[in-house]
Amino acid sequence: MIKDVLRLISENRYASAREIAESLHISPDTLEDIFDRLERLGYAERLGSRADCGEKSCSGCSLKSFCDKKSSVKILRLTEKGRQAVKSE
Repeated sequence: MIKDVLRLISENRYASAREIAESLHISPDTLEDIFDRLERLGYAERLGSRADCGEKSCSGCSLKSFCDKKSSVKILRLTEKGRQAVKSE
C-alpha cells in the first residue's frame, strides 16, 4: 500500500489526500497513517496550501480545478528520497 501511495503521488506530481484515498479505496485515516510514516521516513512532505507548493503557475497541476490562494487543500509531495524510491521499483 505504501508503494501505491508513492506511485500515485509521483504520477501526479501533486495529489490531494482525498484523491489518493479514493483512488486506493482506503479510508482517510488509513492514508493519514501511511503518510505519517512516509513523512517520518523522509519519502514525502505535506504542504499547507498552493502557496507553499513552489509552483509559479497552476497550469499542469492536478489540483488546478479546486486549489486557489484561499484554499485549505493539503497537498502531498514526494521528496527526492521518495522520487528515487519510485524510480528503483
